[in-house]
Amino acid sequence: MSPPPERGSVIRYAYLWADESVEGREEGRKDRPALVLALSVKEEDGSTQLLVLAITHTARADPETAVAIPHEVKRRIGLDDVPAGIVTTEANLSSGQARISARSPGAALGRSSTGAFRTVYSER
Repeated sequence: MSPPPERGSVIRYAYLWADESVEGREEGRKDRPALVLALSVKEEDGSTQLLVLAITHTARADPETAVAIPHEVKRRIGLDDVPAGIVTTEANLSSGQARISARSPGAALGRSSTGAFRTVYSER
């Protein structure tokens, strides 16, 4: 098993939106880029949990619910040129590799410095 991604990594992840969860789904419909916001290791068994935020091209009805990703940051971490944002109103908590997409294993698309995502880490 590969080590968990670091904080600030952007991974392919089967993100489960809140409305999908309410509908009874247990896994997101598709893999999408997601930002690893935090990691936690359980003392009992050493398993790692990840707190991830979805990255989406879909414009939010309320622009305060997402943080735009600057073009140069997207390029550095290997994302496309289409405008996108990190959704800050919901998150997924997963157990390490369990929810990192089996459809695109391994994972990290790229990583950016904490400074690039400072707004996400501190203001939301």
